[in-house]
Amino acid sequence: MRLVIVNVGGKRPPAICETHEIRAVIARSVEHAMSEVATAVKDTLLSPHIDGYLAVNLRPAEGTSEKDLFFVETGLNGPGFSESHLYHLIWAKSTLEARNVAKNHDRKWHVDTVFNLSRMARQSGYDIEGDAQQDPKDFSTEMSLYAPIN
Repeated sequence: MRLVIVNVGGKRPPAICETHEIRAVIARSVEHAMSEVATAVKDTLLSPHIDGYLAVNLRPAEGTSEKDLFFVETGLNGPGFSESHLYHLIWAKSTLEARNVAKNHDRKWHVDTVFNLSRMARQSGYDIEGDAQQDPKDFSTEMSLYAPIN
C-alpha cells in the first residue's frame, strides 16, 4: 500500500485563476490514488488536472515509533501579491516540532500547513515504511506532471 499526496489543479468558479488542492490518499498504487482523487474533484473544478504527486510506501502496523512523518507546506510571499510554496517531509515528535524544523530551515518562509502522515497511516492500520533515521527522500517518490482529468 502507498500513502499518496496528490497536487490537483483547476478553476473553481467564480475564481479567475487556477487553484490547487493537496489531497492525501491511501491506495494500492499511485495510479489508484490519482483515480480516486480525479473522481472526487472532476465535477467541482473547471479544467481539472493533476500537477504531481508524492508517495511513500506503507507496511502493516507494527506499533508506535519515536517520531512521526509530517507533510509540511511552507510559503513565501512576493513579489507583488503572489505566494510561492514548498513541500517538505519531516520526521518529528510533534506537530510543533515539525513546524519549528520547517521554520528554522529558512526564516523568510512561513509555515502554512502541518499534516501528520504517520497518524493517517495508523488510522488505516499501516505504518510508514521508513524510519526516523532515514532521509524521507530515501523511501518516497515524487513526480511533477500534467495529467488532465476527464
